[in-house]
Amino acid sequence: MIDKDKINPRELRVFNNKNYSFFVCDILNGLKILSGWEYKEDAVDHQKELIQSFDQSFNWSKDTFKVYTRRHLNKLIK
Repeated sequence: MIDKDKINPRELRVFNNKNYSFFVCDILNGLKILSGWEYKEDAVDHQKELIQSFDQSFNWSKDTFKVYTRRHLNKLIK
């Protein structure tokens, strides 16, 4: 679980926007909310853009960026 007090203010603003149901997150070093989206297809498109733009020399994998629903994030954030 992630303590809500430890999420940075920008991430918290994205999460608190009730228009967003899907979130692109960086899970490499903890959980960072990168963006919020109304539609799953838009979130998946953004996830793919991040994967394509990431330099292959860094230590990462395709699983670095995940799309989570608000319901799932609510379970992770207390």
